[in-house]
Amino acid sequence: MNGSEAQDLPRTENVVEHSFKNILKLFTNKHSDDLYERHNHAVKRICKQFSDGFYMHDLADVCKLLNICNERISKIPEYEEAIYNIIYLCSKPFAKKRYSDELTYKTDVVDIISEIGQSLLQFNAIVRRQSCKTLMKFVTSRHEDQDWITSKDYITFIIRKSEMSATAIKALSITTEYDIRCDLLELILYLSYSAENCLEMLSAKAPSHIFGILNVEDPSQRILFKSTEIIWNLLEFGSEEELIEQLNCIACISELKTALLKLIQSGNSNSDRQLRNDLMVIVNLIANRNPFAPFVETGLAEKLMLYTTYPEVPSRNMEIRKLKLTSRDEDFEFKKLLFTFISLLYVDSTALNLMKITHVMLGLLSYVCSNDKSVDPWSSAQFEELQLLAMSVLTSIAPQLLDDYMVCQTNARLLLLLEWCASPDGEFKGHGNSFHGKCSRGNRKAQMRSSLRLLLHVCNTKSDTVLSDLCDQGAINQLIGMLPQSETSIAEYDVIDIEMQSNILLILSQICENYSHHKELFGQYGVQTVVKYLKLNPSQLSEGLGHLRLLASAIDNIWCCIVGCSFTEDFFLQEDGVFLLLDLLETCPNSLQNIVLGTVLELCNNKKAISHLLTWRGSDNQITIGSLLVKLWRQEETAMGVQRDENGVILDIKNPLAGAEQINRGITPLPSDSITPVIADVFENMRAKIYGLFCKIGFNEISGLNIIDSITVATIEKYIDFKTGEVHREIVDELEQEEIRPITPDRECCEGILRTLEQRAKGVSLAQVELLKAQHGKDLTEEQIDYDQLKQNHYYSEKQKSNFKDYVKRTSDMSYLMTAKEKQSRLIDESRVYHLQTVGEDEADFIPEKFHDTDVPLRTTTLYSNQVSVNTPILQSGTSNDSHRSSDTVMST
Repeated sequence: MNGSEAQDLPRTENVVEHSFKNILKLFTNKHSDDLYERHNHAVKRICKQFSDGFYMHDLADVCKLLNICNERISKIPEYEEAIYNIIYLCSKPFAKKRYSDELTYKTDVVDIISEIGQSLLQFNAIVRRQSCKTLMKFVTSRHEDQDWITSKDYITFIIRKSEMSATAIKALSITTEYDIRCDLLELILYLSYSAENCLEMLSAKAPSHIFGILNVEDPSQRILFKSTEIIWNLLEFGSEEELIEQLNCIACISELKTALLKLIQSGNSNSDRQLRNDLMVIVNLIANRNPFAPFVETGLAEKLMLYTTYPEVPSRNMEIRKLKLTSRDEDFEFKKLLFTFISLLYVDSTALNLMKITHVMLGLLSYVCSNDKSVDPWSSAQFEELQLLAMSVLTSIAPQLLDDYMVCQTNARLLLLLEWCASPDGEFKGHGNSFHGKCSRGNRKAQMRSSLRLLLHVCNTKSDTVLSDLCDQGAINQLIGMLPQSETSIAEYDVIDIEMQSNILLILSQICENYSHHKELFGQYGVQTVVKYLKLNPSQLSEGLGHLRLLASAIDNIWCCIVGCSFTEDFFLQEDGVFLLLDLLETCPNSLQNIVLGTVLELCNNKKAISHLLTWRGSDNQITIGSLLVKLWRQEETAMGVQRDENGVILDIKNPLAGAEQINRGITPLPSDSITPVIADVFENMRAKIYGLFCKIGFNEISGLNIIDSITVATIEKYIDFKTGEVHREIVDELEQEEIRPITPDRECCEGILRTLEQRAKGVSLAQVELLKAQHGKDLTEEQIDYDQLKQNHYYSEKQKSNFKDYVKRTSDMSYLMTAKEKQSRLIDESRVYHLQTVGEDEADFIPEKFHDTDVPLRTTTLYSNQVSVNTPILQSGTSNDSHRSSDTVMST
């Protein structure tokens, strides 16, 4: 702080210390403690001296002085003026000489604010009014630009530490003066915008105190307006547990009911309608936090239900008939708030009974109709928004009120509305103004979407009456006709269209699931329509537009509408449905593999499907059904962490199927009606379905399996035995943990079963090892054969090179050619057959027998073995035998 700022300050430190010491001594000295006039005069003098505000380092003395006055005012009213002056001066910002004064004297600031808050609890109206104004001025201070004034963050800290919020709530409970009550509500309202302050108010039971003044005399409605906003802030920022506990109070809801009904029945001005809507919002917020609040016990629920259905359902109640709604925005919002209130109470069975009595279902169904004509008093856009909201509310309450649903012929209404939505007739085009009207501007998608959602929620109840009625109404053919008839159109739809298609498929699944007659009605047309969804491009599944959900709905539709009826199954097989399912199983995400496998397994109950399975080949024309199932098995066990080596051989003989999570979890005793981890494993993964498919197609003579696949098949074949062993082991371990000893025969039986199954697992493991050894020997043999072939090929290659070199040398070297000729002649001569002949009278020798001459007459070209040439001989006139020879073909020997 610079020198000029110090000169502007109104007092000096020495004077301050002297003044406060004297005045405290005057108040506490036994000789002067009863001099009330002097006390007031001294306080007035000190306040005049510090007319611009107290220093922070003086606040401790100021707090002591104010505390003395507060303690004595109940017996000595003369202290009213002193307290008033001190509190009034505290409304001015606290000054500081050093920047660190905020941290140094923060405890003193908290104490003085707390002491002013205690003044709110005094019975003196003047003191309470000034205390409220001082606190309000303190919390709304806007002097951060002056560095000698406390900052806003500091003020917020002081508010939290001084428990100002709780003190204000306590003061409100004892205040009866109208103006003071309004000032207190304004202070509380400002504080209620902070979550910390709301928690503090809830600790002081703020809801009960605020609800208690809703119906006091309030000519200007200031109390009602401020109280409404405070309650709204508490509901928004307060603790949910505290609110549920404190608002579950008949007194609070009764006060709220009185205030709300008064405004509904007698409120005529625009501000009354706005305040009525604000109270209705509070009712909905309470119902959202705690649907079991005493709305029914106080009669508020019944009144609001009657207002909800009027004028759609005529009423003889004069109070209800006084309600006159117009197309004003306030009345329109009020109607929507009434609908929302109904949707929040569907979890309360008592409220549901009340809905039956007040005909809520009938009132809401009056909006389930075509929009070609507007309904008074609403405009076309308002009626559309109310219509969509009404169907959203019906989605919540209709599954709980099926009797009323059937009595009102809701299925027929919805199917007629769907027919209107699908037809191009009519001039209505959607406005798309509301949350439920998303992407519906210029079309009727919103009405169709809401109708399908309502139908789906009702069908999910699996009520035989509802499903049979839908079938009798022709819903199956109508819904199938609403689905696209080509793969191209499916790919071009947006998120809303895909959601509606998914809902249609799921509705059809519910209608046909347990009824063979309904599956027959689904027929060939339905099969052809659903099969198109199996041809979706796999790349679309990850686009986030809902194609994955659509595909899952289509598979579920196949399972429920086709499987189990030989008529539809045959059509499905004719459309190559099994091939499409297996193609999908090969490429689909892991989240769909389980349901696809289940569908294929159910189809295998039809013997015609087995040949389709065995005929199928994968995308590369190499994968067969066996190799695909083995691949899925290995992926499943890898994800589970089952103990296998790199070739799939069993490592853990005692737990051949258990995953890492199951082993780490151990055995925990569970109630008899709970599902144990070993049993849950059957339906949590695909291994049981893979085993079932192998049982259908057989474990032997499966094409397309290598040795690793065969090792895995050996494990799959014993799946049921291993699972039986797991169950018995789990039983034994659980009995041991509970320290229960079975009788001797049972114990011996369990031990025998475990021993047998362990030996079987060991046998499978050994068989798998033998398969590996046999494969290894086979690989070595094939390797030796390949090596011999390579060796022979190398020998012939070298020989061919040597022959070629020899040929080149013979054609280029005459001497080598003659030598080669002599060698050839010698070899030919040695290869002849020799006969013993008489040379002389006494001598005999082996003379070769000459079969033919190796020299061809008139030959002009020398050829070698394996060489062929065509030669034209020279004609000589002197030789008669040669003159008739025109040509000669010579083969070299």
